Amino acid sequence: MGILSYIKTKPMLNIIINSPQLFEKDTPKRIRPKVQAKKQPPIPLELLDLRVKVAVDLVIKDTLFQITDVIAQNRTYNIVKLRHIAMYLCATHTDLTLVEIGRNFSKDHSTVMHARQSVTDQGRFNKKYGVRLNYYEKEFMRLIIENNLTDNKDLTEYLMNN
Repeated sequence: MGILSYIKTKPMLNIIINSPQLFEKDTPKRIRPKVQAKKQPPIPLELLDLRVKVAVDLVIKDTLFQITDVIAQNRTYNIVKLRHIAMYLCATHTDLTLVEIGRNFSKDHSTVMHARQSVTDQGRFNKKYGVRLNYYEKEFMRLIIENNLTDNKDLTEYLMNN
């Protein structure tokens, strides 16, 4: 039994296949409109949280990138990796919420969660990346304490003693 004889035996398929609307040019190609994600405008640098600024400054220190490159809506691979590390530092070593971190980077909180997870996984499986990440973490905490940017006194005392 060929496909055409099969279609002829099924009345609904025959109606759908022979429907003139199916092949008209005016028929919309998409039934549902494409949903666009809300893009948040970049936050002005003067409104940026100091801990976020310290994290971004730390990760771009040895590169040619600027803080505005990391904060902006840029999807270049190298910039995204730096942004992820900065988000990871803020998420794991500050008392900022994921939403606050996301706002500072003009991103959603789920992006911050993804960044934290991907950096953790990368650090676990790639030795060089893990060593670099360890350096960033120690340096970030040193800068946070030096600049008195932490509200958590227990954390400050622990880090000063170790």
